[in-house]
Amino acid sequence: MQEDVTIWARLFDPPYRPLTEKGYFRDLSQLMNVLIGYDGAKAVVLFSSFLGRSDDDDLWFLDVAHRAAESRSAIYPVYARGLEPPQRGRKTEPAGGSRALARLANESGGRFTRLTNDLSLGYARARRDLDCRYTLGFYLEENGRTSVEDTRNITVRVRGRGLAARHPERLREWSVEDLRDAALLAAESDPERYLDSRLTAGVELLKPRGKRNRKVRLAVQTPPAGADGTVTIVVTRNGRTVKRYEHDVPAGKPFRWSRTTNLAPGNYELIVVLDDPNRAGPSAMATAVDVPPAPKVELPPGTG
Repeated sequence: MQEDVTIWARLFDPPYRPLTEKGYFRDLSQLMNVLIGYDGAKAVVLFSSFLGRSDDDDLWFLDVAHRAAESRSAIYPVYARGLEPPQRGRKTEPAGGSRALARLANESGGRFTRLTNDLSLGYARARRDLDCRYTLGFYLEENGRTSVEDTRNITVRVRGRGLAARHPERLREWSVEDLRDAALLAAESDPERYLDSRLTAGVELLKPRGKRNRKVRLAVQTPPAGADGTVTIVVTRNGRTVKRYEHDVPAGKPFRWSRTTNLAPGNYELIVVLDDPNRAGPSAMATAVDVPPAPKVELPPGTG
């Protein structure tokens, strides 16, 4: 624990509230995809006031748990609803806190911290558990259990009074295609880990379009790829996707692409991810994009 690596992730900003919980689970799954690329056991301390029922959206729960197990991550949710100011019409607090967060902890092998204003407790529990974490190995016979619903249940028994083992409740057999798809999604969220200097991208500001948007030209070039290569170009703002383009890369030839589009003034990031079948994993690069407001037009005196 002397060389801790901390990755901060925010699922959504208050006061916004999602219409469904799909985005909440999608972002958690995306975080697990990123953590797959980091070696060793990991703990995710999740501060949340999520009050969803533990029996709703079952497949979303399972997907997060499976990806957590693949990345060797345990989730330590801290139910922080008690830290929020009272709100009119708020749901009644369930006894013991959020059952949904408790399920995330149990299925990933973490611990659930409930109704406390001690923000360090969840982190302290994660550090303590990582200090006594062991790796158990066993052989699996392939039987095609690669879907979210069809998984293997895991039970670990420990002898001795007062001893218990916390571990993922299920394991999923990940296919090569599923792991590659997870790596591609991780490269979009964490491109620095997959940097490839052979990828180049540029942004050119064009003539302003109206008072709100600026016209920009995006340009990307990739090296030659193997057969069936693909490239994904993503424009993000504050971690959220604004524009997204996907194209096939011709075999044995460099890929050149440009597109003119409109962007509102602000700070963006242009991310390029190349999936080359001849390489073990994806390649990526990221470029900061600053779109200034349209310049004001100064009228000569006496005109208007």
